[in-house]
Amino acid sequence: MRLMTFPRLVVLRKITSHRSGLTMWMFLAISLILPNQGSIFLDQSFGINTESITSNHNNLSVILMIGDGMGFEHVKLAQWVEKGVNGTLSMQELPIQGEVQTRNIENTITDSAASGTAMATGYKTYNGILSFTLTNVELPSILELSQQLNKSTGVVTTTEVTHATPASFYSHVLSRNDEITIAHQLVTSGVNVVMGGGRNIFITYQQELQAKGYTIVNNRSELHSVTGDKVFGLFTDDALPYEQYRDNNTIPSLSEMTNKSLELLSQDEDGFFLMVEGGQIDWANHANNGVNTALETIEFDKAVRTAIEFVNTHDNAILIVTADHETGGLTLTSESLTTPLPAENNLEEYNDELRINRTREISLSWSTGGHSLANVPIFAWGESLTAISNTTIDNTQIYALMKNFILPDDRGKPAITIVYPENKTYNISRITLSISSNESLPWVVYSLNNGPNVTVPLLIKSFTFLADGSHLIKIYGNDTMGNMGSTEVYFTIKTSFDESSSTLVSSTTSSTSTTSTTPTTSIGLTWIFPILLFPILIIRKKRKSL
Repeated sequence: MRLMTFPRLVVLRKITSHRSGLTMWMFLAISLILPNQGSIFLDQSFGINTESITSNHNNLSVILMIGDGMGFEHVKLAQWVEKGVNGTLSMQELPIQGEVQTRNIENTITDSAASGTAMATGYKTYNGILSFTLTNVELPSILELSQQLNKSTGVVTTTEVTHATPASFYSHVLSRNDEITIAHQLVTSGVNVVMGGGRNIFITYQQELQAKGYTIVNNRSELHSVTGDKVFGLFTDDALPYEQYRDNNTIPSLSEMTNKSLELLSQDEDGFFLMVEGGQIDWANHANNGVNTALETIEFDKAVRTAIEFVNTHDNAILIVTADHETGGLTLTSESLTTPLPAENNLEEYNDELRINRTREISLSWSTGGHSLANVPIFAWGESLTAISNTTIDNTQIYALMKNFILPDDRGKPAITIVYPENKTYNISRITLSISSNESLPWVVYSLNNGPNVTVPLLIKSFTFLADGSHLIKIYGNDTMGNMGSTEVYFTIKTSFDESSSTLVSSTTSSTSTTSTTPTTSIGLTWIFPILLFPILIIRKKRKSL
C-alpha cells in the first residue's frame, strides 16, 4: 500500500490584539455565532506489543549501513578507483540489490533527518524532524524495538554522534539542530556501543556515562583494547576528518569501528542492532570534491566488507547497505585510467596516493551542491530480504524489512479502536478523530461516508466541514507484516440542537453499541446579546463620568 502525502500542517499562532476592548468583544461574539470550519485529526498512541515473542526469535541481529549522500554514481566512482571499471566493490557483491526512493512526506527532496526517520521508524516526516511527530508523539525506532527485545544496540558514524542520521535512531526532537537535547537523549538512551566524533558536547556527561557503566575511549589504541558491553568512543572534538587527512595512529577508521562494534555487540545472546554511517560521503559531495567522495566511499565499502565477513558466519543476522539520499547530482562522464590499482600488499599511504591519482583521471559532472531526488542503491544479505531484489522500494520499507526479521508474524491482525467520536449525536461543527491501537501502524486508511479510501501516515489529516446529518467513518490499518485491522463508527452532527428531541444515531450495519448520552448545550442568542451590549454599556458609563 502506497503512502499518500498531504499538505504541510498549518500551525495557528496565538492572535493578540492591540485594538480597543470593544473590538475584542465584538470579535469574541462573532466567533461564537459563526460555525467552525471543522477538521478531523488523526492521532495515534505508538507502541510495540512484544508479549507474544518467543525465545527462538531472540538471537536475531540486524546490521544497517548508510552511506550518507551515496548515490549510484558515487558507488561507481569508488568502484572505478578501487577495483577498476570491470571490478566490483564489496557492497556490489551482495546477492540482493535494488533501489530506494528517498522523498520526504511532502514528496520533495529529503534531508538526513527525514530520511533517517523513515528508515528508523517506517514513517515519513518533514525535513529537520527526528523520529517525532508534530503532535508531540515519539515514533519508536528499530533500535528501540531491539532494546524491547533485550538486544544490544549500537550506532557508529564518521560525523558527530549527535548528527541527524545516527540521532534518528535514538532521539526524538522537532529540530535536528537541538544537539544539546539530542546528546542528553543519547546518554539516557541505553545504547550499548557509541562510536564517532563530537567529544565537545559530551564533556559534562563524563561522570554520568561512567556511572551508567560505560567505558569511555578516546583514541585508536584504546578502541582496540576495550572490552565490555557498554562503550562510548568519541575520537575527535567534532566530526572525524576526511579519510585522506585522518591520523591513522590516533583516530580509528570506519571499518575498525565497525569491526570492534560487531565484536562487542555479538556477545549478547539475544542478538543486536547496529547502525553504521559513512557520514563524510555526504559532506564531500556537498563540496563537489571527487577525491574525498571516492576515498570516503571506499572506506565505507571496507566497513561493508567487515560486516559481510560477520554475516557470512552468522546465519541469524541480516545486512542492509543503502543511503539516505543522493547528494551532488554526480555523473561520471569519462575516464582515462592509467594509474595502477591499489593493492593489499602496498602501504596504505601509497594506496591513497594511487586512489587520488585515479580519481583525477575520471571526469566528473556535478549538478548541485545539495541533495537531489535521485534514487539510491540498496544492497542486502539475508533470505528474508529477497523480495526487494531488482525492485524499487520506499525508504520506509527498510524499517519494515528489519522489523519483520526480528519480530515473529504470530500476533494476528492489529486491534484498532475509535476512541472519539462515539456513536451518538453532537451539536458541534468539528469532530476530532482519536484512534488507538495495540501496536504501531505505518499508515491508516480512512473512508468518510463511504467516500473514496484515502491512505495517510498517522499524523494530522484535515477533512472538509462536516454538515448536519448522519456520518460514517471507517478506519483500516495494516501493520508492517500485512495484517489488517478495521473499525467504524456512526455519529450525527446537529448544530441546530433541540435537547427535547435528543436521540442517538442507530444503524443496522453499525457494530457499535448505543447508549444514552446528554449532548453539550450550545450557546444561544440569549447569551450573545448581553455579551454584545456589555462593552457598549461600559463605554456609556465612562462618558457620563467624564
